[in-house]
Amino acid sequence: MKLLPKASLIISLTLLIVLSIFYLIMNHILLEKYASLENTEIQRDLERILDAIHYEIKINDNKLKDWAIWDETYQFIQDRNQNYIESNLNDNVPITIGIDIMVFVDKHKKIVATQQSSQNSSLTIEFLQYLQNSPQLLNHSEKSTVYGLITLSNTLLLLASRPILRNDKTGPIMGTLIFAKVFNDALSQAITQRLRLNIRFYPYQEAYQQPNLQPVLTMLATTPNPFLVLPKNNQFVESFTWFYDLDNQPSLLIQLIKKRPIYQQGLQLINRFLIALTLAGFLFLGISLLLIRQLVLSRLFQLVKDVQIITRSGNVSQRVQVVGQDELAILSQEVNAMLTSLEDQSQALAVEQEKTESLLNNILPISIAKRMKQGETLIAEHFDQATVLFSDIVGFTQLSTHTTPARLVEILNQIFSEFDLIADYYGLEKIKTIGDAYMVVAGVPQPCKLHVETMALMALKMRDKVFELNKLFNLDISIRIGISTGEVVAGIIGKRKFAYDLWGDVVNTAARMELHGVAGKIQCTEMIYQLLQPTFEFENRGLIEVKGKGSMQTYFLIGKKNQTVRNH
Repeated sequence: MKLLPKASLIISLTLLIVLSIFYLIMNHILLEKYASLENTEIQRDLERILDAIHYEIKINDNKLKDWAIWDETYQFIQDRNQNYIESNLNDNVPITIGIDIMVFVDKHKKIVATQQSSQNSSLTIEFLQYLQNSPQLLNHSEKSTVYGLITLSNTLLLLASRPILRNDKTGPIMGTLIFAKVFNDALSQAITQRLRLNIRFYPYQEAYQQPNLQPVLTMLATTPNPFLVLPKNNQFVESFTWFYDLDNQPSLLIQLIKKRPIYQQGLQLINRFLIALTLAGFLFLGISLLLIRQLVLSRLFQLVKDVQIITRSGNVSQRVQVVGQDELAILSQEVNAMLTSLEDQSQALAVEQEKTESLLNNILPISIAKRMKQGETLIAEHFDQATVLFSDIVGFTQLSTHTTPARLVEILNQIFSEFDLIADYYGLEKIKTIGDAYMVVAGVPQPCKLHVETMALMALKMRDKVFELNKLFNLDISIRIGISTGEVVAGIIGKRKFAYDLWGDVVNTAARMELHGVAGKIQCTEMIYQLLQPTFEFENRGLIEVKGKGSMQTYFLIGKKNQTVRNH
């Protein structure tokens, strides 16, 4: 690729990176802000729904108050007079006042009278049984009142209980009056229409019978926030909360589905900002390329032309033109100096080139080194399947405190040389060593179908080799190994001291497996266990807390069950 396209590519990539950074920053800051505003609005709507249910319960309590603090009720609870029953306890009364069940209890906790709005006598009987087992509804002071929500046979009731007093709110208390209203579809629709929200109500048992609600119920049970907000997509968001009953137990699951206008505004703002930055970037790119071509590349092109003429003619007595006193002029002078000594240095250059290639092949994988020699400047690849191993020598730090530097390096060199031989035997790629840590990968840069199994064999060999070296050097060290498998990105980093390295969650997970491992053990992820458990022996370590990962199921690799798999 020529310099002008390269310059265009570099400036374009730089511009793309800058635009991407700006976009990510704006996306993170603005969308997080808009999401926070959205969550606040949704929680406010959920609170409105809870307040609406409380309001319905309070209405029920206010109706009860008119009946409980009334001289006629006070007299009736004492003498059971028929006039009160005929006037106030006929079949139409519950319907008229919007109550489903009325229960009159005297001061001896005996039920004096009941009335219901429907023929659902089984619900009334169950409600009366509930009262017998709920002393908090029947034990009152003159100023006390109890109201809230209860669940009977998956039926929700808005309940209120007050002491029976005279009109002037004085006693003594003659008993208790209880009103109950069924939380039915009509009441749900009334709340939905009044709040103008898309609401769904699920009684406790019904909620746990819905398969799609199981993750929601789990999250509500494990998070301290009573409100759970779950975006479905860029258009809609779901939110959930519990309404608690008189016993402070969850009884009614509330689901709210809303559109996301606030979030959409954030996306639109970010997109407009990105378009504006892109247009500005293209303008910057055009001006930069024009200036580079006119002020720099034209003279550079002339220098290239002169060098091509000399190269094609083979006449090293010719010289390139030197113009000005800047870096290009210095370069022209150096080219002329190079031409003067070219013949004498050609043989030495060949020797140095051979040394360079040998060094490059020792630093990088051979296939990567070939690509770099072919002119690739940006080497980065994605591998869907790879296995990464991290190891650390346990006890090496203590060894260094009472061992000479020369002896320490000799031991470490022996250990890592043995590891290198094992890696070569299985066709694996050593990535790097850091101190007494060793990192190796299978399936990179050459894909390998048996990358997991060969890495497991490598780990077992490493563990056994350290045991052998302990005897050889009379040491007391061990090795801690961590393995993980999955997708990775591999490539060249650095300009001067470049290196072939890996990135991805698998790399981090393998490092965590080693960090949280046990001396003399090979700790693996559950994915490794699932892939190898038919042919390898494992020890279940159980759940462990892993930094940056939370709880993870891990296993210790013990050994091979049957035959040994060699290379590829």
